[in-house]
Amino acid sequence: MIRTRKRSARTVALLAVSTAVAAGTLALPTASASAAPAAGAAATAGAGELVLPAAQRRIPRATRILTAGETGLLLAQEADDRLLWIDYATGGQTPLATRLDSKPVYNVDSGYFESPPFSFEPGHYGAGSDTVALYSAAPAPHVTLQKAAGEPVADIAIPQGQTYVGTFGDTVVTVTGERSTPTGFHLLKPGGAGGAPTDTQVTGFPAGALLAGLTDGDARSVIVRYTLPEPADSSPRWALVDLGTGLARVLPDRPFPDDPWEVSDFRLAPQGLIRVREGRRQMELLDRAHPEAGPTRTVDTSVLGQAEYALLGKDTVLGMDSYAGGSGNDHVGSLLFGFTPDGVARVALPSARAQLVTAPDGSVLTVGTTAELVNGDIDWAVQRIARAAGKGDGAGAVEVKRVAKIAPVTASVYGLALGSGILNTADNSTNYLPADVIGAFRTTRLSAGGSPKALSTTVDRLVSGRDADCSGWDRKRCLEMFSGGDGNHGRSRSTEQGGTVLYRSGSADWGPRVTTGDSSPRLADLSGRFGVVDGASSGKQQVVEFKEPDSGATLINRSRVAAAVWGSTLWSGSATDGTVTRQTLPGGAAQTVFKTQGDCVPSEIQAVGRWVYWACPSDWGKPAVSGLYDQVSGRTAPAPAGTVLLGDNQLVRHPEGKGLELHDLSAGLPAGGAGLPTRVLVTEAQLGASTGRRTGWTVDRFGGHVAYVDDAERVHILPTGVTPSPMSAIDSRPPAGVVDLRTVAKQPWTGTWWLSKPAASWKLTIRDKATGRSTVVARGAEGRGAISASWNGKVPVGTLLLPGDYEWKLTAVPADGQGGEFTTSGPLTLAGPTVGKPRPKPVN
Repeated sequence: MIRTRKRSARTVALLAVSTAVAAGTLALPTASASAAPAAGAAATAGAGELVLPAAQRRIPRATRILTAGETGLLLAQEADDRLLWIDYATGGQTPLATRLDSKPVYNVDSGYFESPPFSFEPGHYGAGSDTVALYSAAPAPHVTLQKAAGEPVADIAIPQGQTYVGTFGDTVVTVTGERSTPTGFHLLKPGGAGGAPTDTQVTGFPAGALLAGLTDGDARSVIVRYTLPEPADSSPRWALVDLGTGLARVLPDRPFPDDPWEVSDFRLAPQGLIRVREGRRQMELLDRAHPEAGPTRTVDTSVLGQAEYALLGKDTVLGMDSYAGGSGNDHVGSLLFGFTPDGVARVALPSARAQLVTAPDGSVLTVGTTAELVNGDIDWAVQRIARAAGKGDGAGAVEVKRVAKIAPVTASVYGLALGSGILNTADNSTNYLPADVIGAFRTTRLSAGGSPKALSTTVDRLVSGRDADCSGWDRKRCLEMFSGGDGNHGRSRSTEQGGTVLYRSGSADWGPRVTTGDSSPRLADLSGRFGVVDGASSGKQQVVEFKEPDSGATLINRSRVAAAVWGSTLWSGSATDGTVTRQTLPGGAAQTVFKTQGDCVPSEIQAVGRWVYWACPSDWGKPAVSGLYDQVSGRTAPAPAGTVLLGDNQLVRHPEGKGLELHDLSAGLPAGGAGLPTRVLVTEAQLGASTGRRTGWTVDRFGGHVAYVDDAERVHILPTGVTPSPMSAIDSRPPAGVVDLRTVAKQPWTGTWWLSKPAASWKLTIRDKATGRSTVVARGAEGRGAISASWNGKVPVGTLLLPGDYEWKLTAVPADGQGGEFTTSGPLTLAGPTVGKPRPKPVN
């Protein structure tokens, strides 16, 4: 049960905490598929392949302390079937020879283990000493006792008619009758005649007592709950059983005889007892030897709700909320408070797992962090809490000592997008509030040329529960993502405050957006500033232009058809036949370009460069068909059907039950009905569960690489080796043809060009038509998807050019070194007063 409670004004005082780290603290290893890799450089695998390490899940690995002894503790943890003994002094771990039946599964939304393969009952694995108890029902019920992770020291057979309850010190406690309603308690100890254990029946319960469960215990005593028969009240009562004598004595559970529900529980500690009065939010401390003498101290715990408690020393109570939070609560952990003798509730740990286990020396073990919770990774560890040395019982200071690190769990990837060498991912890292905040978006900038290399990684903004249907604690590959190729990315569900919003790579800010007015808009395609937005329930479709900050516009509003954008080119299918049209946005007219095979109505269109992919579903007995149209040759040909993504000169397909296959289009459509060159890019074993496009795998249509997520939540980026197309401008917002030199300083001359792939560098030159002289007026080191150039009318020495006729030219060098430089140009007239000598006539 994990929950973080908001700070109360009553907890502003901070507990004096000193933190010590155990020597040689070790991380707890787990199965490779679930352990988060250490931070560091990304590993590489395969020829030119880049493998990015998995992120760390926001919710720490769920851990259960099973028993705490004199020298160490035993724990079980999520996704690990080992039982681990952790040494207090060194933090070293030793797995027991016995393993759990399965790896525990943890539900991060509810805060509970799902059908855990271990017991939550007190003492099941031992309590109050280094004795570890391992119960087995076969071949006959018995308990094996061992010291820590060592060899067995005793094997206690459970007598017929008795049921195992727990082991406390070296005493095995059993019951007769049903475990929940026993007829008697028995104490079994090794060393009886003939190797059999001694068997002592517990006596001293009130006459007619109806026994219930065992609620707490250590090596000296256990607490048993019971009720009395009618006409007495039926509310719970408690007795303390001496394990040395087998005698039970009633505990003072009726401070007010007329209110049988005043006491809700008791907690045992080496130096005292806690009488829990949860209804009053009070804890009363009792002398363990003489509990009937009345409270030695009453503790106000009103800052807590339903809580876990433990007694530290004689008079300090530790407490934390024990229930799992709902939507809107951070599920990392709960505040751990120390209620000290001065009457102040102080924070002992900013966040801890809702479990407190008392060790034989009176220290208390829990799992949590000493760091304040902020967005990001959490350093989760086993913590040992004790009274601060030399402070005395009344000072209120405690010492928190780190025992051992808890290895994090890898974050589940929800979706990914890749464009112009910019990888965007969404995962359940950084922050997690079920249904509200479910993780974070990340951006990894890759080298733009040659084999991919990771240049930088940023955590950008939080993933909202509105971004995708990722409800359910174990969901992954559920957020469909699109790259615009210009550094912005979108999600299928891109709605924020009524608008369809793109996010910026490397930033927490919103990017360009547009308000469609549709009640359930779904982004269906994206390229640069243009996108296709479908109405999930309206059946409508809007072709939009995204602008900043929120001035985007709907260019076309129509019934939904298959459509795709590539730069400023919109490809559209027909709702009635196989006609496919092309038009230039924002205002060009649609022109028929080709028809699908058999004049079928396409349900899907994709476009990249010279290629258009289309697919038609099966209809009235007709099989599903798909094909490719080549704008260079004007030819169409059949193409693989199914789950596909079109890239630059390549088609990547996921056949059902297989991995990813690559179809090479660089040589054009084959003649004579021959098939496309095809090879396996990713095997089924490598791809694993990442079968969904744009959620588990994707294609960089602005760069050529393919990315996928493996079952260990690592992202692989693979160069395909396909010959890329030459660089081109797929969209532009060209600069003005006339510039007034009198205003250009305040209103610079600007232009934007969206490129088909990244540029390593670019420059803008102005050529004087009168003299033929060219001057570089702007340059850039890199262009990812788009280049925006601005000029103030001056040459590098700081003087304005003279009025006259000029030509501007943009030159970009492709980062992949393929296809030569890209250039585009246009006329430019500089207007303004003539200064100095008349200009010569233009030279064409």
